[in-house]
Amino acid sequence: MAEQTKKPTPKVAAAGVGGSLAVVIVWVAGIAGVEVPAEVAAAIALLLSFAAGYLKRERGTGGDHVA
Repeated sequence: MAEQTKKPTPKVAAAGVGGSLAVVIVWVAGIAGVEVPAEVAAAIALLLSFAAGYLKRERGTGGDHVA
């Protein structure tokens, strides 16, 4: 078994980047004059975080999920 660390896995880091990207998208939309309701902004953040974490492969596993 691999050594445990407190460093986030690549999938967790990708999900964090996805959420941050959502904030930037909503901010740019606001500058462009598009008012994005808070609920929609939250949904965008959730979807981008999920997608980034889901699509990012784990190191050394080939992306296979093991239960």
